[in-house]
Parts: sequence; C-alpha cells; structure tokens
Amino acid sequence: MQINKVTLHKSKFDGATKAFGSVEFNGGLVVNIKVNDAGSGAFVGWPGRKTADGKWAYEVAFKANEVKETVNKQILAEYAKMGSTPTAETPAPQQKPKDEIPF
Repeated sequence: MQINKVTLHKSKFDGATKAFGSVEFNGGLVVNIKVNDAGSGAFVGWPGRKTADGKWAYEVAFKANEVKETVNKQILAEYAKMGSTPTAETPAPQQKPKDEIPF
C-alpha cells in the first residue's frame, strides 16, 4: 500500500481533536482522518460509527496490523511537523499532488 499524500489542518477548537485531514492511497482512495490527543499521546482516528449497542464499528479496516502502524506513523510524523503552522501537506516523493476531495 502506497501513501501518495497526507494533508492535515490544525483544529481551531480546544479539545481532543487536534487536526483534521485526509490520506490518499495508491492514487485513488482518499480517507478522511482526525488526529486526537486527550493527554496520553497523539493517535489517528479512522472513520467509524457507534452501533446500537454502543460499540464502535470502524469503516476502514487494515488486513495487517503492521500496515496500520506504518500508516499511523507517517500521519503522526506529519502532525509533529505542523508545530504552529496551520496546515501541512506532503506529497509522496516523485508524485505530483492531486486535487483532494473536499470535506
């Protein structure tokens, strides 16, 4: 799985969500994400929804945990680069940035 582009925008609000953004995979799949930090360290929030019994059902699934960890590390590295800059956008090496899906 290749990550073509990670785009992050800092949240303007106080709270656990620190940034919103998207990840583009293999030039065709774009997934909206959040970077959250409730005090125990930043982590990537993937799309999901609460079921009727109160449990979370995630709408993005990785077949191998190693792939998810690699993707999360790249997203969190971009988040760490943001510092006080309002946005961070990093295309993959030798890839032209493509228009992203607005959300």
